[in-house]
Amino acid sequence: MPDSKLGLAAKMLFGVDYSGKKKSELEEISEYFDLYEKAQEALVVGAYLANGESGIKSILAQRRSFLEGLNVTELQTLKHLLPATTLEYRWINELEAYIDEGEAEYRLLPEGPHGSIEVKVAAGQLMQALEDVDANE
Repeated sequence: MPDSKLGLAAKMLFGVDYSGKKKSELEEISEYFDLYEKAQEALVVGAYLANGESGIKSILAQRRSFLEGLNVTELQTLKHLLPATTLEYRWINELEAYIDEGEAEYRLLPEGPHGSIEVKVAAGQLMQALEDVDANE
């Protein structure tokens, strides 16, 4: 990705849908990033249930270490293609603020509802389980 707006314009003029390709690649990266953040939410709640506040601190320290270790230098040149308000811009160009805001939000998660679990069972499995129960009675 070119560092300057002029380089970007030249690449877009002479490249085959350069802008679209880069936006598509960023969307894919962002999708993985969103999945990572969703996993962090589950880890924070689980760590809180298992170890209280110290569990949350451990997960957040690992998250901070991971995020600070990301090499977003090349992604920062995409700021010419992105509106300043998008999530991607925040975690690419304002990483420290993004980390701090995420930590504040994650600390509130244990206070929310987490007393349920979703289980998906195929109809055939359910029927087999009911037949087994009937057979054992």
